[in-house]
Amino acid sequence: MTDYYAAAALKKAPTVRAMFDGVAEKYDLFNAVLSLGLDSLWRRCALRALFADLPEGRVLDLGCGSGDLAGALSGRREVLGLDFSGAMLRRARAKFPAPSWAQADALRLPLRAGALAGAMTAFMVRNLADVPLCFREVFRALRPGGRFVILEFSLPRGWLMRRLFLAYLHTAFPLACLLLRGDQGAYEYLRKSIRSFAATVDLVRLLQEAGFIAVHARPLLGGGVVLYEAVKPGA
Repeated sequence: MTDYYAAAALKKAPTVRAMFDGVAEKYDLFNAVLSLGLDSLWRRCALRALFADLPEGRVLDLGCGSGDLAGALSGRREVLGLDFSGAMLRRARAKFPAPSWAQADALRLPLRAGALAGAMTAFMVRNLADVPLCFREVFRALRPGGRFVILEFSLPRGWLMRRLFLAYLHTAFPLACLLLRGDQGAYEYLRKSIRSFAATVDLVRLLQEAGFIAVHARPLLGGGVVLYEAVKPGA
């Protein structure tokens, strides 16, 4: 399994970085349109989950993109936003000067062990070449009692909701690209990544295998989006 992930990382990372560099300019607009404005609600849910019994200390926004999660914490906590897309980080800095921003790989966090009180990530995990390694890195960087919150797409379990969700993915992405003059190839990758990742990866199991406890998965949007919560033991 490790060899598979290592090989995948060499192929996937440069492609994903280039793709997000290319869509950075219209990223926020596409998110708002494709989520029907619900993306801001999902982020608020993630922040409420993160701050439930969160220890004092620094918070990481991993794969911060254009910075909306980290920016929402400005003035509340010391926050660090990490992303490996330079174009995304430039947008984040322009929108939210206060947080600290840095370009880094989620599989090799530039943080000492126990440096974080909490970590969060939104719609980034499915783009990773090695999800277990990322979770182990977050686990290492959290202090005992630290919290990890993830927002990620999934497939609804109910037959009707699943059919509606898949139909929306099939029609909404091409239409949004046409109307907003987006990169068709990039958003085709995003559409396919949502479907394939959601159908094959068990994030609850991977979080538990990384050492986290109190792992919960809460469905949003009828299960099309899931909010995962996990805690590093030993507080």
